[in-house]
Amino acid sequence: MTKIISHRTVVRDGWHNAFTDLCFWRGAYWLTYRCGLAHISRDGEIIVMRSELKRWRKAARLKTIGNDRDPKLCAVEDQLYVYFDTWLPKPERWPDNYYGPLISHVAFTGDGFNWSDPIQAHGQNCWL
Repeated sequence: MTKIISHRTVVRDGWHNAFTDLCFWRGAYWLTYRCGLAHISRDGEIIVMRSELKRWRKAARLKTIGNDRDPKLCAVEDQLYVYFDTWLPKPERWPDNYYGPLISHVAFTGDGFNWSDPIQAHGQNCWL
């Protein structure tokens, strides 16, 4: 039977921090999550943190013009990628009552601290 032997709070800042992913890359653990006012608020941004399991430190804040959410980490050789989805602001006459178009983004780094700007990864309304 699996048993939790310890746990540690990584972030306690009053924001709604959720939708996490975790990976091991270049000798450290990398955590990503969405940070926003609430579960379905339109202000989401992506946070990336790094740790060697003693202290967690913020490595990146990724933000587009929309509601960024659901980040996923992917370590490929010398690069660490963060894929995430963005609900863009709703255009006039858009058929949905709440959400605008969905765009998938990717940002990447070779050292964990110098990140590319998020770029579009797929066509509109393609959920990763």
